[in-house]
Amino acid sequence: MPVKPHFEWQQDRQFVYITVDFKGVGKEAVDVFISRVFVKVNAAAVYLLSLDLLHPVDVDKSQHYFSQPSGEATEATLRLHLQLAKLVTNPPAEKTEKSEEEEEEGEVWTALTLSGVPKKELLERRQTSMREAEERYTSKLQSRRDQQEKEKRRLTEAQWEVERDTRRVVEERVTQERQAVERDLKEWEETVEATTEQDKPTNAAASGPPRTPADLVAGAAVVPERETAVPAVRQTDTVNIAVQFTPKYLALPTRSRGDEAYYRQSRYKPVSVEDSPLFWKEKGDQHYQRAVSACSNSEERRLTPEAVTAFKEAIHCYTESMKRDGVFLTCLMNRAACHLQLLSCQKCIEDCTLGLTMVSNTPASDMTQDRYRSVLTRLYSRRATAYAWAGQYVLALTDLKMAAAYNITEEEEANDNTHTIEKDLTVLMAIMKEKNISTHHDTSVTSVPYSEEMQRAAQHYYKHEYAEAVAVYDTILEAAPAYPQARSNRVCALLLLKKFKPALEDCLYLIELYKEVAGALQHGDNGGGVREEEYHSDDSDATDEEEEEEELLSQKESTTPQTTATTRRQRREATKLLGEKTSQVYLLLKAYVRAAASLCGLQDYAQAVVFMEQAVRITPYDNDLQEDYQRLVEKVRMETLVTASTGVKRS
Repeated sequence: MPVKPHFEWQQDRQFVYITVDFKGVGKEAVDVFISRVFVKVNAAAVYLLSLDLLHPVDVDKSQHYFSQPSGEATEATLRLHLQLAKLVTNPPAEKTEKSEEEEEEGEVWTALTLSGVPKKELLERRQTSMREAEERYTSKLQSRRDQQEKEKRRLTEAQWEVERDTRRVVEERVTQERQAVERDLKEWEETVEATTEQDKPTNAAASGPPRTPADLVAGAAVVPERETAVPAVRQTDTVNIAVQFTPKYLALPTRSRGDEAYYRQSRYKPVSVEDSPLFWKEKGDQHYQRAVSACSNSEERRLTPEAVTAFKEAIHCYTESMKRDGVFLTCLMNRAACHLQLLSCQKCIEDCTLGLTMVSNTPASDMTQDRYRSVLTRLYSRRATAYAWAGQYVLALTDLKMAAAYNITEEEEANDNTHTIEKDLTVLMAIMKEKNISTHHDTSVTSVPYSEEMQRAAQHYYKHEYAEAVAVYDTILEAAPAYPQARSNRVCALLLLKKFKPALEDCLYLIELYKEVAGALQHGDNGGGVREEEYHSDDSDATDEEEEEEELLSQKESTTPQTTATTRRQRREATKLLGEKTSQVYLLLKAYVRAAASLCGLQDYAQAVVFMEQAVRITPYDNDLQEDYQRLVEKVRMETLVTASTGVKRS
């Protein structure tokens, strides 16, 4: 049952001031409803304050704000300030200087709330005030909608005017050109007629009148034809022209096929350009190209200290980009290529495995067939290279076969006999033959823990046998309770079975398991991660301590209440942690979304909004996720409005 919070009130000639103290509640969870004679404050089913005011107030001039209690002996963590404007009911008939001053002042209230009134009359008074608030809210929405329509019509008419002006200019130019051509044609005709008139008298005088029938055909003598040069016959053989394109090796970063369009079409727009994932991706590509140039300039084409530094900086930039968008597949693939260049085989394998998981969870409509084959070819080939360099030849052989099957350049390389993947496959099989390793070994059940059980559960899942799939996942989790993939997959099956409470418990378990990663993501909320100037700064402890002192000093001098900002050292540590545990970020994203779905099934929409907001922070550029989040927020807003109107909470 909700608890009535502690509150105090004061008044002057114009306003009534009410302060409400909360303990253990954030300002996002507090809902404030102000009507003409009724005020309601609801804090997430914990606190509830309902006030039937003694006199009516001016809703348009009333306002509220939050602050943090400081310098007082209180346990409250949040304080709400309500400023209610008194409504003047009987203004003076004749205006004088004194009446003009008193016109803006209301009467002195003897009490804050109305008492001694029957309950039925009090409820009627409250419902009438709520209806007035609803009508005022509806009228504001309608006026805003009318304003938008008016602005849309104005822009349309302006566009039509621009098109009419453009058409008018084009028509004037066409008319001028036509008149110029007609004028030139008329001048040419006059010149020809003048020349003909000059030649006629001379010919008539020379020939004279015909005297015999032969004179009639004398003027029709055969005119010798002018000799014209006939062009030579064209070549009939087909000429093959070879066009040499720049080769694209699999070890290089992938070109952004549609990345710019994806972020341009997204409704989310970052505040600063440094908060955009494309900004850090471009910086990472520049460092990678600098590293490749340093390697090619060396005599033995080996890694130089400059190239190693550039590869590490590229990894850092790609990690920063993924911190702003947790499902940026291109940056994940490019980071795997950098790890491969630095011989960090295990990290390359982890990034490629996560990339394959992202591709398998991507809807088919979001990726073309050529891009799908190209992405899978790169991921499998890079993971195969990492496996081979790590000595796991059997797993490398399996991935190389998958890369050869998805290779999109196989038809283009057929004429040149440059099957790069096929050559690598042949070399790998020769090495395995020298080491007496069987090339027909099945690795499907040994590459991943509990892979046989996971495959059996997946078969049940795709056959819509969700109860059997849950039973298999239960068996796996009994043996390994901290196996996140099995627990995450069990959540999907439980949601389809409409068992929302067990699904929510699994999601909360995953969120608690990855609370360190969740905390690292929270460090980037205020500052957006590492900034460009911080990225180029010195990492020494002395510099970090000076920077922290400056940040703390600026926080103390600030007069506005704000939460504790993270220091640069904390942001660097958070970025490093996210770079090492990117797979956990992706699992955390799925846990947040599925927890929100479970809470929606339990009709706890207010708490679902909290989890969905965390998911949107991980990947803010997903329009579908943003649309679901906005729909859920609108649902909570409407539930709050209905509850405030009827006074009964919907179950």
